[in-house]
Amino acid sequence: MIYYCFIQYCIPTEMELARDSILYVLTLFPVSLFAILGTIQALVRRGTKTSGALTLGFTALVTSVALLRGDIATITACGLIGLTFFTIFSLELSVSPTLLNGLFLTSVLVGITLNILGLAPYGAWPGTEPLGEPVFRAGFTPFIATTGFFSAIIITLNAIKKTAPFRRICLTIGAYFLIFSMVRSALIATGFAILFLILVRRRVIVRTSFQMVYLPLAILCLILLLQADQILFYLSDWGGDTLNRFLFRSTQSIGSSDEAKKSIFRVWLWTEHLRLAGQNPFFGIGTFNLKNVTIMDELLEGATTGSEAWLTGMFARVGAPLALLMADIWSMIHRGLEKPMDLLPMGTGLILLTAMLVYGSFLAPYDFLFLVLAGLLVKDANHRLR
Repeated sequence: MIYYCFIQYCIPTEMELARDSILYVLTLFPVSLFAILGTIQALVRRGTKTSGALTLGFTALVTSVALLRGDIATITACGLIGLTFFTIFSLELSVSPTLLNGLFLTSVLVGITLNILGLAPYGAWPGTEPLGEPVFRAGFTPFIATTGFFSAIIITLNAIKKTAPFRRICLTIGAYFLIFSMVRSALIATGFAILFLILVRRRVIVRTSFQMVYLPLAILCLILLLQADQILFYLSDWGGDTLNRFLFRSTQSIGSSDEAKKSIFRVWLWTEHLRLAGQNPFFGIGTFNLKNVTIMDELLEGATTGSEAWLTGMFARVGAPLALLMADIWSMIHRGLEKPMDLLPMGTGLILLTAMLVYGSFLAPYDFLFLVLAGLLVKDANHRLR
């Protein structure tokens, strides 16, 4: 995790890594070794009767079908995702709050320093001009979504772990970057997590079964929010330049459903992914390029690559076996709510599922945030609800 936290600053944001490049090897090899050796260790130590068994089933089923198809991309991508989740879940590799707060503060310092030197696209305050181009967002990582979701994780972590070191400074800096990174989905996910924390601590929802219902209800609210075009029109006209810049990346208000569609296009993408999944709901259609399998809306040309919705995209790719992986994630969250209660897996689950619905870029085992989110799903046995 520490390795991938810092290697992200070495990966160019404007181009894909060549498969024969040394940077490609440095990116893929460590996590591949971790996943393979960790899987062997888990199977030797505990066999298949362990946390993550369903994830192992997902991996075996998906890679087998992909092998029959000759779909090497799905074998490597889904195999690595499955084995990484299995290793973390089965060996119960939780993340230390002390380590995570330390990495957050260090990342902020590194990111701001690189921006001052002209080597990073985002800076410490909105309006910084990195690489000769005005950017009205603040960040400390090469990809702005990483800044937003890392800040969401830090806020949720420190809201739950009251004894974590550097708690107040991490909350303050995290809130700043959460707001000014302008990653809307990260802000919404943080709101869901904090609201859940308040409801549990005030004993509004007590039973574990009721607490678990909160998860799908929150995700349903997110879906409905992204479909509410009329609300977008109202906010655009009423909010002024500041709110428009946050919601629509522009100081101009939106004037039509078409403009709203282009600004928040995930609903269209979900529909396309589900249409593709309908062609083979049992095992998906395998690796695909969105532009080759759908009629791209003219309004969305250039606005989407098709990777912005990991969950529906993966369903289109592998079909029903995805339910096995999601069931294991659900199980890890449920385990956190059992006594002694640890609220962090639920808070993490809300952030992870939000990211799965609206992002895809950092949901890969060789990404720092992926490893953090997976590790935080593991219950801390020493934690007590405060």
